[in-house]
Amino acid sequence: MITLTQLLKEISDEKVKELISKLNHWKTEFKKQNKDTFVNALDDCIKLINQYKFQEAFDIFIKNELNFEIGTTYTLLKDLKTELYIETHLDKNWGLKAGKYIAYRCGDLNSKRGIFFSIDYSGAKLYCSDVHKYEVTIHKPLIAARVEYALSELTNKSIDDILKIRDKAKVVNEWWMKVDKTVMELAKKKGYDSIIYTNPAPPAVKEMVIFDKKQIKKIE
Repeated sequence: MITLTQLLKEISDEKVKELISKLNHWKTEFKKQNKDTFVNALDDCIKLINQYKFQEAFDIFIKNELNFEIGTTYTLLKDLKTELYIETHLDKNWGLKAGKYIAYRCGDLNSKRGIFFSIDYSGAKLYCSDVHKYEVTIHKPLIAARVEYALSELTNKSIDDILKIRDKAKVVNEWWMKVDKTVMELAKKKGYDSIIYTNPAPPAVKEMVIFDKKQIKKIE
């Protein structure tokens, strides 16, 4: 397992510089608008990011609802936080090739749109308290950042077109559930037995979708 010291050396300085630059830009903009609460929150975030305390900075961002104010900057912070968490606590190569993996799921194993698993216990627990640990075997995973990108790859449709359709949906969660099922069916036809989402919608960090219960063995 990579140490925190090693990780901090490997994290791109350019990413951190870019994030701090964006935060300073928005701090200036919020000062002009006399939005002192946002200015103070961004000051705290910058101090924490300079110490590589991304989770703490992220918590401040969410508490002050800055994710709704400056969404692109929020995404950059979220990605850095996730990168740090995976590198120091989890396996960054989880699910990326054939093999057996430990995964966590909340609830039973019945799903018509694929059986979703989290890379970690905490990610599964956010959905309900009935979390169990499993050993999951995969042979040919489809790798995608998230379901919209999987759909793009499987249908050869532009990701921009898919995102436009998503954004026009009356109920986005319902649209996602329909797409989950479509993506599973298309992936199965192309010989995949699972899907790995490397950057799924929050709060998940990394997700695995299994098509057949025979691939799943409950551990606890």
